Amino acid sequence: MSTRMATGLSGLKNCETAAASALKEAQEKLGGTPPGLALVHASSSCDYQKVLELAKKTLGHVPLVGCSTAGHFTENRMGPGGIAVALISSNSMTFS
Repeated sequence: MSTRMATGLSGLKNCETAAASALKEAQEKLGGTPPGLALVHASSSCDYQKVLELAKKTLGHVPLVGCSTAGHFTENRMGPGGIAVALISSNSMTFS
């Protein structure tokens, strides 16, 4: 497997719905491989606690790095608000 990264992006106005959508997209791109690290970039209009709780519920005990942004992008899309997620899976690196 080596190391893989998959992304998800949602510009939905409701931050919880956007987070769920972006997380699902990134997970689907990983194809069932469990992530070792999650990067979550959330609009400054989001309730970060709710986004964090949803990410933890969805991903389990995966280390998570988060930040607020005014715009989001992945390798193939960009948007002015919402949530961007990157999930990294690796059998050669560990994250803590």
